[in-house]
Amino acid sequence: MVIAFFYNNEISPTRGGTERVTYTLAHIFKNAGYEVLYISKNHNYDETFIIDNKITTYYLPNNIKTFCEENIKFINNLIINMHIDIIINQDALNNETVKLFDKTRIHSAKIITCLHFQPTLGIQYGKELFYLPIKISKPIDSLINILKRLKLPYSLHKALKNKKKLYIEICQNSDAITILSDKYIDTIKNLIPKQLHSAIYVVNNPLPYKYKISDIEYNNKKNIILFVGRLEYTFKRIDRLIKAWNMLEKKHNDWYVKIVGDGNDKERLKELVSKYNLKNIEFCGSRDPLNLYKEAKLLCLTSNSEGFPLVILEALQNKVIPITFGSFESAYDIIKDGKNGFVIKPFDIKEFAQKIELLIDNKQLLETMANSDRDVLDKFKDDIILKQWQTLFKNIGL
Repeated sequence: MVIAFFYNNEISPTRGGTERVTYTLAHIFKNAGYEVLYISKNHNYDETFIIDNKITTYYLPNNIKTFCEENIKFINNLIINMHIDIIINQDALNNETVKLFDKTRIHSAKIITCLHFQPTLGIQYGKELFYLPIKISKPIDSLINILKRLKLPYSLHKALKNKKKLYIEICQNSDAITILSDKYIDTIKNLIPKQLHSAIYVVNNPLPYKYKISDIEYNNKKNIILFVGRLEYTFKRIDRLIKAWNMLEKKHNDWYVKIVGDGNDKERLKELVSKYNLKNIEFCGSRDPLNLYKEAKLLCLTSNSEGFPLVILEALQNKVIPITFGSFESAYDIIKDGKNGFVIKPFDIKEFAQKIELLIDNKQLLETMANSDRDVLDKFKDDIILKQWQTLFKNIGL
């Protein structure tokens, strides 16, 4: 069986969550005896990232307009020449990609579309997505932001309507659609007609690292609080971590916050750090976070929304205690609140800071939670995830 993964960017295990999942899953399939290839829109090699050269990547001929006859013809020829049985679309948020990988246009291959996000992405906590400051010093900008705030209910209603339309289109034009947690089943079913429910499958993300948790030495850890992710306001909201740390740094100046990632809001976040005069926050840029996971004691996730965040799995695999807002249902698939991490009511920054301080002040609790039972990770092992995919393949006629 030949499996092709599509994603806009070249696949790198060190770039972002979707890329890391794709990389890990591709190699699980390859090790199981499947032939695997990548299809990408952008040939944007960056030396910052490690590109997966063990699996061949084919590039769309038209990287300006994804949905076009040129790319449709290319995909269909690739299916014939490479004997592709399955195309797994990892870019379900892009309407152009959804149109490109439409089973009525793509012949002789099954189409599986994966949602790497919460089905209510951008809606459930929609008011938290926008940075709309009102400042006397900037009256015109403030007036525009006031108007945007007034328009927000309409914008969210329109976003929900578009989301329903997108999911219906995906279900109609794919052989299967995957979601990341069984806790998302009812949510997505409420957004699409009943006759399309049979297209939905739950497939979890696999563990990103292949070593044993027992290989991690807790005594080598340092007083480090870690954030790993894109530096962008809309969903990640790293400003909340900075505000929480502002409540703690003076009292706990032997601890450090390290922020791994890059993005459009990096300078704004640095300005916020300067505003609070914080000394123990370091922006580490885009890099492989593995060595920092091995050193860190806490991981903080402050997002408005997530699908099934790999960073929490990565943290637990490295004896790092995750602290997150319960703004996405899958958090409860991974974190046993108070045992291996904390899930906090959205978006109580004061309580977030209190949980950080609780662990800082109680070294025994910190070590106990770091070394707590990791049975929760067993259901994300390679063999379990492979079986989920093989069941899906069988159900769609392969």
